Amino acid sequence: MLVEPLSGIAQYPLRTAGDVLGVLSRLPADCADAARLLADLYHLRVNGEDIPATLDRVHARIGHVQVADVPGRHEPGTGTADLDRWVTRLRQREPGNDLMAHGGAAFAQALSRLGLVDEYRLVTQPAALGAGLPLFKDLPAPLHLELVETTTYGNGVAIHVYRPCSAPAGQPVDPDQPGQSDSATSTR
Repeated sequence: MLVEPLSGIAQYPLRTAGDVLGVLSRLPADCADAARLLADLYHLRVNGEDIPATLDRVHARIGHVQVADVPGRHEPGTGTADLDRWVTRLRQREPGNDLMAHGGAAFAQALSRLGLVDEYRLVTQPAALGAGLPLFKDLPAPLHLELVETTTYGNGVAIHVYRPCSAPAGQPVDPDQPGQSDSATSTR
């Protein structure tokens, strides 16, 4: 079970991580581990929490993290949220554990620009919509990826798992730039 502090509802009794931890501390010991804090960083920040300090204080009780930017509750990278610091803090508090981020193109772009992605799991659906957002936009430098796993399904869905890596010898950084190696073929 996840318990979430919310913003925007004055009568809602759980507005901070401390409020939720107070409720969780009153649970019987035999079910206490089944209940966790849903750390929605948007609500916590809007309600005045210092996000890094809160993550330090409550990380052991977090069951799920949601991230949205402030103001407006839009995707990270569209407002003033310090995504780099927040994700870095989560990674420091839980070394060796996976942090999974699910989101749209703008979210992936923000995480990629900050160098916060250790592994990309790209799911390809067998449909051409004729429009969409680029996944890797405005990167500060070329991002080279190593394919580490591929899974395909009978319905045409394919999952490709990539990890960032240094550029393999002979691989062009940008095949459209003159003077770089042309030993690799690019498809776009």
